[in-house]
Amino acid sequence: SDDLARDQYRDGLRAARERQQQHHDKVAAEAEALKRKKEEEKLEKLRAELASRSVVENALLDHKINQAKKAREEKKKDDVEESAADFLLRTLRSAPIVIVSKSFCPYSRKAKAAFATYRLPRDEVVYLELDELGEKRETAVQAEMKRLYERERVPVVFVSGDCIGGADDVITHQREGILDVLVKDAIEMWRREKK
Repeated sequence: SDDLARDQYRDGLRAARERQQQHHDKVAAEAEALKRKKEEEKLEKLRAELASRSVVENALLDHKINQAKKAREEKKKDDVEESAADFLLRTLRSAPIVIVSKSFCPYSRKAKAAFATYRLPRDEVVYLELDELGEKRETAVQAEMKRLYERERVPVVFVSGDCIGGADDVITHQREGILDVLVKDAIEMWRREKK
């Protein structure tokens, strides 16, 4: 009976993570598609101008188009890091408890198990599985974690947007009763703000 309940809970968590990841991927893809569309419209406008100009004007406009393309390529390099920061911050704001982890990591499982004892609703705990983001996004998000929180390894646990550490920290906080207070306060504040 306990095993069945645990399996159902685990399946529910997995399904919630998958739905959340699909939502994040969809939002990111829509934003990227809109950005690409605007850039293409801008280049198309420049091409239309190019067709209606003289040879000298065409040469200058062609140079302008090439500069725009080069700037766009430079921006693409920066966007990976910017979008990783935005993605991370958006994820941290999406729930009172966020655990950045990897699905295969035993330390991540320890941290998740500590929070599973609270039996919180799925919308109040987010599991950000880095290994399920794709290699580029995973690398970029890990770089942001290092830059912002000086954390290179998973798991990294956030309560109310504040980093409280990794698996060992969570277990220590739980043993000392600190985690109970942190979770209770975070959930109460989250529920008040949602109303």
